[in-house]
Amino acid sequence: MAIGYQNMKQLTINIADNKFEVFLEFIKTLDDVKAEDGEEKALEELQNSLIQVKRRKENSPSNRPMTSSTSYNVIPTPDFNK
Repeated sequence: MAIGYQNMKQLTINIADNKFEVFLEFIKTLDDVKAEDGEEKALEELQNSLIQVKRRKENSPSNRPMTSSTSYNVIPTPDFNK
């Protein structure tokens, strides 16, 4: 029976740059181990965040053109000084 990834723990390891590739290749040989490149994942998350910011900026009220259906009710203020 295979263990699903949803039942896994996450582990962060600090390793010297010159040992990284060998260690990563070893880890990938183990059963039920999922190795992700942290830099690649961080880049993907950053790109997704930038897309969300762009969409919010494009949809902000200051960027929407005024249409003929937009109307404003102006209520006159009484002049009590008369």
